[in-house]
Amino acid sequence: MSVYNEEKVIEKKIKSIINSHYPAEKLSIYIGSDASSDGTNAIMRQWASQYPRFKFFEYSERRGKSSVLNDLLDEILKDYKPDPDIIYVFTDASVFLGEETIQTLIQNFNSKEIALADARIVPVSQLQGGISHSEKFYLGREADIKFMEGEIWGCMMGVFGGCFAVRSNFACKVPPQLVVDDFYITMRVLEQGGKAIYDNKAVCFEGIPDEMKEEFKRKKRISSGNFQNLLAFLHFLWSGPLSRWYCYVSHKVLRWMGPFFIIGMLASSFVLCMMGLWFFVGPLSVY
Repeated sequence: MSVYNEEKVIEKKIKSIINSHYPAEKLSIYIGSDASSDGTNAIMRQWASQYPRFKFFEYSERRGKSSVLNDLLDEILKDYKPDPDIIYVFTDASVFLGEETIQTLIQNFNSKEIALADARIVPVSQLQGGISHSEKFYLGREADIKFMEGEIWGCMMGVFGGCFAVRSNFACKVPPQLVVDDFYITMRVLEQGGKAIYDNKAVCFEGIPDEMKEEFKRKKRISSGNFQNLLAFLHFLWSGPLSRWYCYVSHKVLRWMGPFFIIGMLASSFVLCMMGLWFFVGPLSVY
């Protein structure tokens, strides 16, 4: 887990991991602080001193989530060699796990075909107004699509990112400049021939924004990352299984390219309108 200035939520997050019903002797926790400037590091040091399997790494330079995750993967590889039976669970500080979340996620890997499993994030809002209702509706529909993609083809198009598990031999480093790291990891798993699924029984919880301004900033960041991933996996458009191509194009590419289709539609409508006006004015001038 990569953290940055998470003092308001980090202790609750750690407790949700520690209180998990997953066997403690099988669980190692790796957390990296991306040059946090609040009380996050002090809280983490205290927890690390109490739990031997709790590994905390402080990084003095702010580099971004992807770089911290890459460094944590290096640290893990010092302790554990890549093994299909070793599972990495990626999670965010703001996503709180249920007591059965980790156990439920890990059970999916009893099937050797499964390389990645995503958890169900239940959105929690303190307010009933704002955009929270719309966001909950969107997340629900998105979850349904991801579930069916995984259930039918094993080609879930991108994890939600708050909590997901990957076989260690399928885990990969993320280019540091990449904004949306979780989608990149999912696509690399599919590229290697692994199956990715969405487990709606592995439940965790995350607050959602109530203000449009906050949500717009988040969507803008995600949108820029989407086009980075589109370029990274452009070859998916002409290679690989038909099922993967269908999920990628129908679920992601068409959505990403939607604004350009709308602009093209408006431009063509304008041209057709002007042509129609010209053909109408021509005969009218004869009379």
